[in-house]
Amino acid sequence: MASDKPLPFAYQFAAGAVAGVSEGIVLNIADSCDVNDDSPDVLSRPSADDALRYPLDVVKTRVQLQQGKGIGEEGYNGMMDCFRKIIKNEGASRLYRGITAPILMEAPK
Repeated sequence: MASDKPLPFAYQFAAGAVAGVSEGIVLNIADSCDVNDDSPDVLSRPSADDALRYPLDVVKTRVQLQQGKGIGEEGYNGMMDCFRKIIKNEGASRLYRGITAPILMEAPK
């Protein structure tokens, strides 16, 4: 049974730290890829970065906002559990719901 209390600080801190570290890794990988920015076929770098980072932010936010411990079908026991449950119960496209606004903010750059 889930309580109405937020997760302890340590859990929220760990979720943010994992998301931050994994975001750094993704950005490092994206920067090391040889992308020809002059090619019209290639997505702009900000859009590609957003597409790689956005699922991590969705998972981090869900873990941080969950009330109580992750018990049962609705709760999350960690980042990987959250990824699995989102994909299994809602579909992979749910990880990208709402990505339009961040991509449009990066487009003018």
